[in-house]
Amino acid sequence: MTTPATVSTGPDRGHDFHAITTPRRELSCWAAVLCTFALGTAAGDLTADALGWGFWSSALLFTGVIARPLGASFADGFSTSGNGGLNLGDPLVALCALAVLSSPSPG
Repeated sequence: MTTPATVSTGPDRGHDFHAITTPRRELSCWAAVLCTFALGTAAGDLTADALGWGFWSSALLFTGVIARPLGASFADGFSTSGNGGLNLGDPLVALCALAVLSSPSPG
């Protein structure tokens, strides 16, 4: 987790999204995003599974309080059968997410 922070305070200085013009800046931003998503997902899974709160309660907690990526909690809730999930399966949920994320934006 400290690596993206260290890189972001290096010569490129920060994550101004309008100033992502070099491969180094883009790599730094993606590293920070991946680290925060990984840590948020791990914390959400801890509360959902180990603490037994379920995916939906975990989604609400981390969205409102600790800013866990909402998509991870909803994906767990749609794909798995445990903790009140809908049991649609990982492949179907992943394909639906891919379709939504890869569709062209309106306008």
